[in-house]
Amino acid sequence: MPRNGFQLDLNLCTGCAACVVACAIENELPWGTSWRWVDTFNPERLPGIPVHHLSLACNHCEDAPCADACPAVAYHRDPDTGAVLLDGDKCIGCRYCTWACPYDAPKFDAGAGVVTKCTFCNHRQREGLAPACVNQCPTGALRVGPLSDLDGDVDVQGFPRTGARPSLRFRPLRAGVPRHAPADDADPVGGRDRAHWGALAASLHPSRYDARPVSRGTLPSKASLGTEWPLWFFSLAVSFLAGLMASPAGRSVLSTSFFVGVMVLAAAASTLHLGRQERAWRAVLGWRTSWLSREILLFNAFGLAGAASLLGLLPEWRMAGVSAADTAVALLGFATLYAVDRVYRVTGTPGVERHSARAILTGLLVATVVATPALVWMAVVGYKLLLYGARKHQRAESGEPWRARASTLRVASTLVGAALVAGGTPVASLLLGPGAGAETLLSGAAPVTTLVGLILLALGEMVDRGEFYQELTIPTPARQVRADLMSLVKALE
Repeated sequence: MPRNGFQLDLNLCTGCAACVVACAIENELPWGTSWRWVDTFNPERLPGIPVHHLSLACNHCEDAPCADACPAVAYHRDPDTGAVLLDGDKCIGCRYCTWACPYDAPKFDAGAGVVTKCTFCNHRQREGLAPACVNQCPTGALRVGPLSDLDGDVDVQGFPRTGARPSLRFRPLRAGVPRHAPADDADPVGGRDRAHWGALAASLHPSRYDARPVSRGTLPSKASLGTEWPLWFFSLAVSFLAGLMASPAGRSVLSTSFFVGVMVLAAAASTLHLGRQERAWRAVLGWRTSWLSREILLFNAFGLAGAASLLGLLPEWRMAGVSAADTAVALLGFATLYAVDRVYRVTGTPGVERHSARAILTGLLVATVVATPALVWMAVVGYKLLLYGARKHQRAESGEPWRARASTLRVASTLVGAALVAGGTPVASLLLGPGAGAETLLSGAAPVTTLVGLILLALGEMVDRGEFYQELTIPTPARQVRADLMSLVKALE
């Protein structure tokens, strides 16, 4: 059987939501929930801009990002219908697939502790019946059939552009209506210049866009510090430990019991994020495609190797005077931090790869503060603050909240902390000294100002990592609708 897909005729869809109700009834979903929804493009009916409705559900993509991201291998594809299906008995409720899907199709069921999603009405298709949403569409706007037989496009306003190859085709609006949102630096809209559409808008609505009628309210986010605080703690704990384990000076600060205790607490905190904690063992099964699985495997390898190193159980192989075992532990630690950072790339958040709170940068800061001359770790501090400032400027320019109080706390604590740590350092030690001096910290000879400075540096990292979760903006069709609509409004101004 050929791979099936949906087709939506934008000229026929009225946004009546009969498909939404049909989906909820057919699948016996809880009241007020559905696996299908309708997003309206240009709900304010601004003149000169097309209005159409997007009836959306899971697109059962050929390169399904949800399945690749799932650490529990809970997804599979029906070879006959092409439906991407989720096995609720295997799902651990980590919600990582909801981050990875740009179409907002997987939904987390807090009551059951697992993710659910559109099944393509696979049970109906196997009986030769159309999905319930298609069957109940009163205008015939929604159809299903072999993808090769469905005409149309996937590049329409309001629909996320990705490489997932969704099993969905749109019949575009009739000729004469602009179809594509222009780039920020492009003037033409639908092949006509700005003057044409401006004149049309003025003739229909003389006040045009002076009132800026497009809603600019904050769209709901799938992630925030309030929901992801266990991951905040986990990522900071691993960053600090990996940084300390990267040098003999750092390792001298750690006792085996402290290292193991923090690693256990970090692991326990990460499971609080799961809807079904008893299935946490499944999280490593997706290592072939999921960075979340790779992060967990590397974290455990780092924990075991680090504990063995602190206990003196690793062989004393040395190369050029450097312990091969300690080097391996350090590399495992930073490989874990790299995996932590890769986990968040699926969100598609702008600038996530250049964020000042990346785990690997925090680990580098800890490692250099403990073991390198002041000029080295201060250069790391400066680089992180440069990234931080650039991000804040970009958010302010785009009209997004830049959180003045949190920013002040982050910058002030970092600058004061760096000044206190470096303040008592002799000039010669700025170039050659051993950082904050792990030996003096252990012996109790470190100045109080140094201890306070280290605490302030840690506070700055904690604030920055908290903002990282607040700023995650996972793509959804609703966000794409907003972005494309604003692009058209900008072009008409």
